[in-house]
Amino acid sequence: MAENALTGQYSIIATYLTGYAPSWLSSDTFNSARIASYSFYDALYWNDAGGFRMTIRGDEEFPVYVPSARRIINTFNRYVARKMSVNVEGQTADQVNLAKQAFDVLFKRERFFSQFEHSKRMGLIKGDWVFGIFADPNKPDLARISIEDIDPARYFPIVDPENNKITWGQSLVEQVHIGDKDYIKIQRWIKAIHPEHPNYNEETPVYDADIAYDDIVWQMESWDDPTKRKTFQVNVALDVLPGIKTLPLYHFANNKDPNNIYGTSDLKGLERIFLDINQTATDESVAIAMAGLGLYVSDSSPVDEEGNATDWVLGPKRVVEVPRDGKFERISGIASVEPTQGHMDWLQSQAESVLGISDVALGQVDVTLAESGIALAIRMGPLLDAADQRDQEITDILTQMFHDLKLYWFPVYERINLGDDLTGAVITPVFGQKLPTNIKEEYDRLAQLFLDGVIPVQIYWEKLRALGVDLPEDAEMARLFAEAQLLVDPAGARLEEEANAEDVTEDDGGLE
Repeated sequence: MAENALTGQYSIIATYLTGYAPSWLSSDTFNSARIASYSFYDALYWNDAGGFRMTIRGDEEFPVYVPSARRIINTFNRYVARKMSVNVEGQTADQVNLAKQAFDVLFKRERFFSQFEHSKRMGLIKGDWVFGIFADPNKPDLARISIEDIDPARYFPIVDPENNKITWGQSLVEQVHIGDKDYIKIQRWIKAIHPEHPNYNEETPVYDADIAYDDIVWQMESWDDPTKRKTFQVNVALDVLPGIKTLPLYHFANNKDPNNIYGTSDLKGLERIFLDINQTATDESVAIAMAGLGLYVSDSSPVDEEGNATDWVLGPKRVVEVPRDGKFERISGIASVEPTQGHMDWLQSQAESVLGISDVALGQVDVTLAESGIALAIRMGPLLDAADQRDQEITDILTQMFHDLKLYWFPVYERINLGDDLTGAVITPVFGQKLPTNIKEEYDRLAQLFLDGVIPVQIYWEKLRALGVDLPEDAEMARLFAEAQLLVDPAGARLEEEANAEDVTEDDGGLE
């Protein structure tokens, strides 16, 4: 990798990226390092030996890799955007029902929620994840739109050379093999502010024009130099996508830095800790093995029947013969592994503390602490704060993605009108509770509020239903409301009944 790849966003792991960088990006050191980092962190998560080469003292074949990175990612992933669902709001019931039906059909067909869970975890590992919206007008009704999980290594935004905060377009780049040669395929979507867009106007930029798309296969030589590259074949010539005014790729940058386009892995900065944990575990494993098998020392060498030097043969029912006054002794092994175990536990806890992961988050908590709301909140606070920050970033991007589906893709490809920005349905992601509800504690609290007259019986029963209590509806519910109120305040109910009776008597007297 070129030397200038050792600086910038990926400099901290530059020494680990050897062998991971794609050859077709050799001239683009930044993106070469970016894509190599995806492979490196993926290998680190799965304990691929390519990530870290252990130094095995005494045995070169059996290193020990502790799944430290996997434990951290899986734990944090449980709390980020947990159990996502979709909320639909609108001005009319018909509008809401239509939007629910349209999105439900799309999400089930595209397995969107399972895709989301997979992409989210990989985004925490690699630092970036991408969703793409595509459509095929030749497919049957209600099956034209698709949502795909895109490998972030293929994602290349097109930005203004003068200001990288202004996005001109997006590209998906990949190496393809056609015949007996390799080529580079580029799918590109550009806005009207891009100089190559058919509706480009330098003096008066057209911001609400339809985007343009092309799909071209380039020869490998100088493919990334627009002045030198040569076309191999044109799959789709540059043309506008009628009615589509938004770019179709939605990039989630993990740990977003305002000064960088791409995100960073949640494993970044912990590489040396994982290396030390694995090395310590490997050394301990070798030490324990040697303590069990035994390590011996002698001041002589064994000989065969002909007097030639040979190897010691040790094992059950074997006898070792040494010269008179010769030495053959076993060396004492380690007495305890507690120091190395303590060292590894300390390293692991330091790595986990970066994301606020505590023993509670790992499920290692006693009942007393788990049932104490305040204590639990304090112990889980750092992790929940970190997860909430990611939730907000994910919410913002998904809300935009759902809005674009509603405003452009559904009307154009499925002829489903869900309304405009002002009057249309609003579709937003909703995430589940990060911590379980203490049902008994909440039930006791609601019961006391009801008995004290703080909340009316209707609200009390609604809250119970939210806790999972199976309650009747309609007329039977109204009857039970009345009975429950009588139990709460029998004297008040009787006085109210008598007052009503007196009102009737006075009215009757007035009629005479």
